[in-house]
Amino acid sequence: MKKIMLIDEVKVVNYAGGIERVMCNFANEFVKRGYDVSFVCLDTEEGKPLYFLDNSVKFINLAFLGEEYINIKYYLKKLGKELLRIFCDNKMMFLGRKLTDPKKEYFISEFIKRLKI
Repeated sequence: MKKIMLIDEVKVVNYAGGIERVMCNFANEFVKRGYDVSFVCLDTEEGKPLYFLDNSVKFINLAFLGEEYINIKYYLKKLGKELLRIFCDNKMMFLGRKLTDPKKEYFISEFIKRLKI
């Protein structure tokens, strides 16, 4: 059986956009034509696409961090971000240098771990 993977890197879960509708329609049509379909998204919310998706389509949300990923390290990174915002303005600049967002770094590192699984 031929395999195909569709990837949507923007909001998909419970979102009523045109790209999301087209991606779901593509996935469903490929299933009808005999393909083994995986639909991968990078959404931070839990759930499924708003549009109908055939049960045989494997829906994989790589960016959703469930309770197992929200731990003390997450809250420390979140606190670090808020402190940077307070002391370095919303632009996250200090002495003319752009600072990295600790919370975003946490999500990226967890995302990379999940990709390796």
